[in-house]
Amino acid sequence: MCVVLLSLLFWAGPRVEMTTTLRPLELPQDLDRYLAQTEAACGGIVPGTEKRIDWFSGPGVQTPLAVVYVHGFSASRQDTAPLAALIAERLQANLFATRLTGHGGGSRAMLDGSVNAWVNDVHEAVEIGKRLGQRVVLVGSSTGASLATWQTARGVSSDIAALVLLSPNFGLADRRTVLLTWPWGAQLAELLAGKTRHLQPVNEAFARYWTTSYPVRALLPMMGVVRLARSLDLRQVSTPTLVIYSPGDRVLDTRAILAAYHELGAETKRLVPFGEAGDPDQHILAGEVTSPASTATLARLVTDFLAAVPHVFEAAAAPDARSDRGRSGGKKHREGRLEPHIARSGTPGDDRD
Repeated sequence: MCVVLLSLLFWAGPRVEMTTTLRPLELPQDLDRYLAQTEAACGGIVPGTEKRIDWFSGPGVQTPLAVVYVHGFSASRQDTAPLAALIAERLQANLFATRLTGHGGGSRAMLDGSVNAWVNDVHEAVEIGKRLGQRVVLVGSSTGASLATWQTARGVSSDIAALVLLSPNFGLADRRTVLLTWPWGAQLAELLAGKTRHLQPVNEAFARYWTTSYPVRALLPMMGVVRLARSLDLRQVSTPTLVIYSPGDRVLDTRAILAAYHELGAETKRLVPFGEAGDPDQHILAGEVTSPASTATLARLVTDFLAAVPHVFEAAAAPDARSDRGRSGGKKHREGRLEPHIARSGTPGDDRD
């Protein structure tokens, strides 16, 4: 009897909150002002991590396509930058890069994150993307890719033209992390790993744009998102989808990535193993901070895939989308503007279907 009572007590314990209720969202006409005000209200956000729109032709000018980027856990929009900007340039598209709740604000702010907050962040991001472009290319990295998958799998937005998943988090390499989704997950995590998690920055920029020290409890909603993503019926995802991952990823369970890919119901989908990242963990596949040498290559992989998606490049090449002015108010990227390189018969790399 005592064992039964203890068992009941354990399974009745607190778990990570999995609520996915979406809050009502009314976006004003002036999106730049809206973002500036809402981000300022959060306080203490590291410059360079805030939500940001990069307009292709000028503020308020819609493009046929918009790129929406969702970063990974404990990171920021700088994690793969300027990858999303390069993709947007080649698509002649406006770009919105979001910021997940709790990120970019320091250690204690990470406790503000939750599954519900993050699904609302991604919902807002896609709604902003629909204002920026007639259709949206949704790009996510790591846990951002898991959230992007959830948003797409809901099937409520036919405005998502394509889904790009970079190192999608469908499960971590460390199997012990599943304990975080159990009853008393926070207490178990602190018992095994202590109250604070510390990451070793690979350089100064990593230390600035990632939250490298945070409460272990902040991991719970990240694992909640993994649980959410793994519960999806991916056969219902018909959106053209590109999945890029490293077989040597030391952070993720790559078998979970492969399983999720093969479950996808999209008629147009592609899996690209990519082993050229400079990140020592082979997890962050592009970006000036950890993998600068692979950024242009990855941008080409993405846009070559999009070239095979009906109506994507056709929309981007529409006369009213063309502009020689570049991205309004944006800085020049060191790689410069990529010229179109479209392979309609296939995509470079080791593709598997």
